[in-house]
Amino acid sequence: MKRNDIQNNIGNTSKNADITLEDVAKKVGLSHMSVSRALRGAPGVSKATIDRIMAVVKDMGYDPATNHAARRMAMKRYSKKILNQVIALFFPRELPTSYYYVRLYLGVLDEVEQNNFGLLTHYVNDLSDDKLLPPLFMRGEIDGVIMLSPDRIVPFVHHLRNDTPINDKPIVTLIEPLAGCSAILTDDFNGGYQAVNHLLDLGHRHILHSAYKEYTHQQRLRGFKQAFIDRNLDPDKYLHYCYWNNEGVMPPTQVFIDFLRDNPEITGVVAPNDEIAIRMYQVLNKEKIAVPGRISLIGYDDALPFVDKLGENILTTIALPLEELGREAVRQLIKMLLNNEEENREIILPVALVVRSTTAPPYNQ
Repeated sequence: MKRNDIQNNIGNTSKNADITLEDVAKKVGLSHMSVSRALRGAPGVSKATIDRIMAVVKDMGYDPATNHAARRMAMKRYSKKILNQVIALFFPRELPTSYYYVRLYLGVLDEVEQNNFGLLTHYVNDLSDDKLLPPLFMRGEIDGVIMLSPDRIVPFVHHLRNDTPINDKPIVTLIEPLAGCSAILTDDFNGGYQAVNHLLDLGHRHILHSAYKEYTHQQRLRGFKQAFIDRNLDPDKYLHYCYWNNEGVMPPTQVFIDFLRDNPEITGVVAPNDEIAIRMYQVLNKEKIAVPGRISLIGYDDALPFVDKLGENILTTIALPLEELGREAVRQLIKMLLNNEEENREIILPVALVVRSTTAPPYNQ
């Protein structure tokens, strides 16, 4: 009998909180340990034995959940840890509508399933200390936490660490590091370096970027500058900045076009992400500015395909291993749980330049 079949059969019993595992073992005529192994679906227990135990469980109305809760309370009393095999995932509200976040999420789901863990999800957005988690999170049954976009919810992490039953649980952040947590990161310095180096190899010199203030973007900016420095070019002269701001007085597309017209020496652009790169391409096309004839354009993340009439993705970009980031976060968290590790780690995954058809030598070469 499979483990899922055992759990389904248990769920169909009429529950009796007074019945214990010892009562079931006595009725079956087996040891406490043998019955426990059978109910857990552990290997080495024959189907006949499992069937006999399940018949008694059903007849007596034994509820293993009661036994688990009692065991957890007893272990807590003696300062021992119990693994519930439940991971909490906190994420921003835009996850369902973002290819970027969805791919991270799918990686988390895949690895959770592979390791037979459960996943409890909840969205958080700029929460303060006085915001409470739903009761399901407050019972202390979560083994650890994976968190997306930690920079936006630092107060919430402080709340987890100090005022909730999760205060002693390991936390792994994705994409951005956070003090007191393990982190799974991408090599954004190298990503920025590869993007600008590709444009410089093609013969471009004046390059525009729109890096934000967040950690990952600042790492890219360091890479942008290093690519110029390695060619004895002054980044202060050749690297240009135009902030893509959706909250400004003017639409960001208009600010972008005006900036290019005011600085005609710019022939290369590195966008903050693929979504914005596509919007840049569309406004350039609308303004009859050829890509890559007049402007070479590079995205960042490879999360959102930009296809031509033939269905081919045409956007040159820096590809991030998004699914692998999610999987690695789960692997790291489970490793910490199983080995009782308290030391936080940073794991940096490589990125890759993917050259397609939005980059070419500058028009005047």
